[in-house]
Amino acid sequence: GDFCHSLNAQKSQNSLGILPNLNKPYHKFKPYALCLLSILCIHWGIASYQPFIDTALILLCGGIIAIIIDNNGDLKLSFYKSRFLIISVAFAAISYKIVLDILKKLDIVQNDYNNQMIALSDLPERIVFAIKLSFEHLFAYNVAFMPEFIAILFGVFVVILLILLFGSKLRKSAKFGILIVLCGMVIASQTHIILSKNLSINIVTEFYSLPFLRVLVIALVFKLVAQVARTQTLWQNLCFTLSCVIIWACVVQSLNAQKIQKLSMEKDFRFINRVIDRIEQLDEFSYDKQYCGIMFGTVETPSDFLGLNLFPHWDMQSVFGYTMQKDIFKVCGFYPTFNDEFTEKQRVKALISRLHKAGILDKLEPFPHKDSVVVFEDIIVFVASKGNLDEIRQMAKAQDNGVVK
Repeated sequence: GDFCHSLNAQKSQNSLGILPNLNKPYHKFKPYALCLLSILCIHWGIASYQPFIDTALILLCGGIIAIIIDNNGDLKLSFYKSRFLIISVAFAAISYKIVLDILKKLDIVQNDYNNQMIALSDLPERIVFAIKLSFEHLFAYNVAFMPEFIAILFGVFVVILLILLFGSKLRKSAKFGILIVLCGMVIASQTHIILSKNLSINIVTEFYSLPFLRVLVIALVFKLVAQVARTQTLWQNLCFTLSCVIIWACVVQSLNAQKIQKLSMEKDFRFINRVIDRIEQLDEFSYDKQYCGIMFGTVETPSDFLGLNLFPHWDMQSVFGYTMQKDIFKVCGFYPTFNDEFTEKQRVKALISRLHKAGILDKLEPFPHKDSVVVFEDIIVFVASKGNLDEIRQMAKAQDNGVVK
């Protein structure tokens, strides 16, 4: 009687609309709403940092492979179920390109190294280069946070993945399809190189691809273990043991990398403080003024675990702005001269010309010489090393003589 009473009460509640009706039309739109949300999230990720496109494509390929395995190798059904994943990544990339072009036309965003796409004529050559680089970095990458030992363990997982794939009960067409998507996942790790006009190869961009690629390979190994029924326990124990070893190795390397980074940062900041101390001791210097900073050469300091150091990869204005009592370069800026592609090229030439006319340029010597740090009017000069100082002197003389315009 209580059961019938509760059943009648539930029917009454449903008729009044108190409980949700799963047959209502808005539930049909739920996948589309989630797809739209994922498009916005991926779009935002790419707009925040362009190499995120590598992450999105790697996760897309990994998701497609996982769906194929879950559907017992039915490719048609698997790609149908993957349609929202594919649509989300594709539409996010297209919407980013459209919005970026609109902002450029409205002069809201200027052309910069990270928002220019490669010309179609250069695309085939760049694709070949990216494919070679992606497979090269897959196993041969050796940096402090991911040494060769971890790369070797990852190689073992790749071998296990292939053994499980070809030993599984999946259809031959499914195995071939998974193999193609796996290759696509590897190539996707260098998508930013394929698309970007400016070629950028550094470990910072690898953070958005290589770790995700390796983790997905390990995850796919565990999914494929279920397809090898006779030796499932053996494979699970082997993969679990190798995973524990990799985690242990990564923890050790992470701690080591933090130590190296901390020591290198402390060394670099001690060097910065020496330069700042020299600046502050000069009679011509005052914190009440704003200056234009110019640095000749580069500083030779031990690199940190990323293979970088504060000089010259950090913005010099930020380096001195955050470490001095006051940001004295806020108005004019601080400019390096170690390459020919600085943004304020004409301003730097004007500063160098003033130093040459005042007879200061010829007297400059590399740090720690007494003439390595000079304050002249509203210019602060720092000579980190000899570098191309002689070439700049010749250029300044030629410019003043009217040889170079």
